[in-house]
Amino acid sequence: MEESVSTIVAHLTAVMDSLIRASVCETAKLLQEPVNDYLVELSLSKRENEALKHENRAQLHYQQPFIVFFLITSTRDQSKKRLRAVWPGAVWREEVAVVV
Repeated sequence: MEESVSTIVAHLTAVMDSLIRASVCETAKLLQEPVNDYLVELSLSKRENEALKHENRAQLHYQQPFIVFFLITSTRDQSKKRLRAVWPGAVWREEVAVVV
């Protein structure tokens, strides 16, 4: 009798193990496609953001300033002329030129 109980338990354990493995495989298959779609969308979004950043930097680099301020400072060695410009979008850029 003990052998038949242990045999039934062994068979039941094997069946439950195979059912669990099958359900995990099916769940993974169901989730794989949406996850792959999400990863593709995320990759495209990152590429688009990088392209927009590059385009934005290029536009800021080539735009003409609206207002230009000159500030001349003197040091022991030489005078320096600082050019401060207000760019569109309230971005400040500053360049230093040496006055001879």
